Formats: sequence, structure tokens, C-alpha cells
Amino acid sequence: MKKNMCQILGKIITKTNGGFDVVIECCGNGAAVTTAMQACKQGGKIVLVGVSLGKFSNIELLKAFGLQIFWILLFNLFGNFVWKKVIKHLIIQGG
Repeated sequence: MKKNMCQILGKIITKTNGGFDVVIECCGNGAAVTTAMQACKQGGKIVLVGVSLGKFSNIELLKAFGLQIFWILLFNLFGNFVWKKVIKHLIIQGG
């Protein structure tokens, strides 16, 4: 990735507190898809509208899907743990 694009992405991520909630990618270029994934915050949505005429990195897609699955599992497990603690405290306090 070019140095200028890295600087732009850094500014986007900083000014949006971690990236955009939704990124719409319309050209289908592999580099553009990668940039869309990097500009989107964790848990955000990427809308792919364009048709790719070339190849883009499967590793980047696998990384994005893997991170998404990791965060979903982590939040589910952590959420269940916290929920059980909260219910226990409510029952003890008579709430």
C-alpha cells in the first residue's frame, strides 16, 4: 500500500474513533476491497457493490472473517458470564 494511502487511513481511523460503521465499496478492485476492510471499524459492515475484474488477497478476507468470528464468540461468552454474575447479585439483593 502506498505511503500516502496509509496516512489517509490513519487519519480516517483516528477521526472516526476506530473506523467507519459502514463502508460501501463500489469498484470491485482488490486494493479497494482491502482498503474498505481497513477503514471499517470492528463489527462494522462492508457493502460490496462493484464487480471484481481481478484478484484480491484471500488472506485479507480470511483475516476479516476470522476476526469477526472471534469477536462474536468473545462477546457471547463474556456476555453470558457477566449476565450470570448480574443475575446472581440481583437475586442476593432481592431485586
